[in-house]
Amino acid sequence: MKGILNQAMKPGDSVTASELPLYIPGQPLLSSEPTFSRSLLLRQYAAPSGEASVPGLQEYWAVVHRSESSDVAVKVAGRWQKARANPGDITIVPKEAPSEWYLDKPVEALQLYIQPAVIAQIMEQIIDIDPSRLEIIDRLAVRDPLIQHIGLALLAELQTNAPLGHLYAESLIQTLAMHLVRHHSTLWLPSLPITGGLSPQKLQHALDYINDHLDREVSLADLAAAVDLSPYHFTRLFKQSMGSAPHQYLIERRIEAAKRLLSTTQLSIAEIAYQVGLSSQSHLTTLFRKRVGMTPAAYRNAL
Repeated sequence: MKGILNQAMKPGDSVTASELPLYIPGQPLLSSEPTFSRSLLLRQYAAPSGEASVPGLQEYWAVVHRSESSDVAVKVAGRWQKARANPGDITIVPKEAPSEWYLDKPVEALQLYIQPAVIAQIMEQIIDIDPSRLEIIDRLAVRDPLIQHIGLALLAELQTNAPLGHLYAESLIQTLAMHLVRHHSTLWLPSLPITGGLSPQKLQHALDYINDHLDREVSLADLAAAVDLSPYHFTRLFKQSMGSAPHQYLIERRIEAAKRLLSTTQLSIAEIAYQVGLSSQSHLTTLFRKRVGMTPAAYRNAL
C-alpha cells in the first residue's frame, strides 16, 4: 500500500511529525500530543504491510519495533537497506530525509520524534561544536538497549498520565539526544568527564528552587537555568551531589510535603495533591503508595 503524498509537495519539502499521519498509511494508536513535552513527540503507530513513501521530517526520528519479527526494507538517501526487525530493534531516520519503506506484514512501533533544537543545545552548550556539523546516521533494525529503554519509559509515562512528572520525561529526552549525538552520528565523541557534582552554592540554589516551587510544575530547563547550567550537565551533576536524579528528589520532597499536610491539616487528599504540585488525587495516591507503602488516606488514619 502506497503512502499518499500531498501533491503540492515538492522534492526537498519536509513536514512536521504532527503532520506525518496525513501522508502515510496506518494510524496512531496513542500520541503524546498536545501535551507531555515540546521537545519530543511520542507516538504508538500501527502500519499495514506493503509499501509507503514517507516525506522528510523536520525532526529526528527513532523507531522502536514492538511487533513480532518481520522483514523490513528502508531506502534513505538513495540507498536501500534490508533487515529482519525483531522486537526492541531500533531504526533511525535523519531529519529532512525522505524515505521509502517496505513491510512484509502489519507492524506496531513506538515512534520518537526529537526536536532539532534539543540536539543543537547539546552540540552548543555541552560539546561546543557547531550543530551544522552534525549528521545523524540512518540505521535499520539495530540493537540499542538505551533507546529502547527510554522509549518504553516515556511510553509508560504517557500511558499512566506522567506519574513521575515532566522533569523525568525531560531528563530522558536529554539523555536520548546526547546518546544519538554520541553513538549515531558522524562525530566521534568520547565520554564526558564526570566531575565532583554541583558546587555547594549551586546545589543549595537548586534545592531552594525545588522547595519553593513544589506547588507547580518544575521543568528541567528552568531548574538548570536557575544554576546556569545546561539541562544535561545539571542532571548529571545533581545526581552526583544528591545520589538521586532531579525528578526523584522532587517526588521525595512532594511526598514529604504531603505527609506534613496529611498530619497537620484537614485538607482533602485532592487539595493536598494540588498543593504539592501533582495533577490529581490519583496521581498522589500512586506515588504515595509506591514510596510509603500505603495510600494517603491510610497514612492519615494511622496517625
